[in-house]
Parts: sequence; structure tokens; C-alpha cells
Amino acid sequence: MKNAGELLRVLLIDDSLEDVELVTRELGATYKVVWERVETEASLIVSLEDAWDVVLCDYKTPYLSAERALALIRDSNTCFGVPFIAISGMIDELVAIDLLRKGANDFISKDKLQRLSLTVERERMQSRERIGLRLKTEARIKESYDATLEAWGKALELRDIHTKGHTVRVADLSLRLALYMNVSHDQFINLYRGAYLHDIGKMGIPDAVLLKQDILTPEEMGIMKMHPVIAHDMLKNIPF
Repeated sequence: MKNAGELLRVLLIDDSLEDVELVTRELGATYKVVWERVETEASLIVSLEDAWDVVLCDYKTPYLSAERALALIRDSNTCFGVPFIAISGMIDELVAIDLLRKGANDFISKDKLQRLSLTVERERMQSRERIGLRLKTEARIKESYDATLEAWGKALELRDIHTKGHTVRVADLSLRLALYMNVSHDQFINLYRGAYLHDIGKMGIPDAVLLKQDILTPEEMGIMKMHPVIAHDMLKNIPF
């Protein structure tokens, strides 16, 4: 096959060393197999800290159900999109369909392991497509977030002439300060968005207070000081 000799990292959820030997021997005809076997929830959680190309799960294990294993894997950041293939000697068709509906990629009977390599290759190709689509979607969402923030900042500047340029300057200075303080780069985007939104609550301040040319009275200053609370109320239900 075209992938002969390719490295394949396999996570096996199985309580039977005999079955593990059968599976790895079958895959070994096509791939260079590196594998790890787990059979409990605790050992699975530890193993999910590593990267895997495919997860093969015996449907019936005494310490960990396939449904629970599938849920843990789908909740794992490191294993997003990794194919999950259930293997069983005998299972009701409705049970297999239910597992597929819950997120499994395929179901193979132990008497048909000769199709395992083809199934793994197919699912890996589809997984790469899914991951690529997810990354593109996330990039588009981030672009939409930033465009929305920029629009809000401009809207605030149009309303309050004293704010003109202030939002951009605060965001720029915040990032400069972050560099000076050695803040990790993966936090920059959150810092930038937070700095860009720091005054957005002023959108909820009455014109008589926000645009007043004279010194604010104590009561008016109290209203002005509410703009962080207003910002929180505006933004708290937006996930990002």
C-alpha cells in the first residue's frame, strides 16, 4: 500500500493482550506501529496528554465502557478529530449505530480485522480534512471578532470626540507593556481585545454626562464611573 512504513501512533483501549497483538499485527503489515494500551478511565486520561493518530477501542472492557472512553476523547483538546474506531467480537447492530451517532468513526468486527488498515487510512484522511476545516472556521471567527471590536471602537469615537484615537493607543501601549513584562504571546490576543474594549461601557453613558464640557459634578462622576459595569453587562454573554 502507498503508506507502507508510515509511522502510526495507536492508542488501544483493551483489556486483552491477545486482542492487542492481533490488532497491532494487522496494522503492522501497513504501518510502523507505535502503540499504548489502557484499560481504565484514569490511564486513558493520562494517555490523552499525548498525541495519537487513531484510537481503537474494544467495545466491551470490564473497567471502561466504549461510550465513556469516546466522551473523554471528544472532550480532549489534544485528541480533537482523532479517529475513534470501536472493535468487537459480537454486538447488536442498534448498539453500534448508537455509538456511531455519539461520535465514533467506525465499528469493526474482530472477524473482519483485515479491513482495519483501510479503515484507519480512510478515517485519518477525513480527520485531516475536518481539522483543516476547523482551523479555517476558527480563523474566520477570529477575523469577525476583531472586525466587530474595531467597529465598536470606531462607534465610540464617533460618539465621544475625546475618545478619538484613545482606544488604539491604549491597546498599543498594553501590548508594549506586555512585551516588557514577558507576557506569553498566546495571551496577546486576549490582552489586545480587552484593551480595545476597556471604554466600551461609555456607550451607555448619557450624552449630558459623556459630552459635558465643564467639570463633572460628584453625581455625574458617579455615573461616569459606572462605564466598566455597563461594559461588563454588555459583554458578559459573549463567549470570546
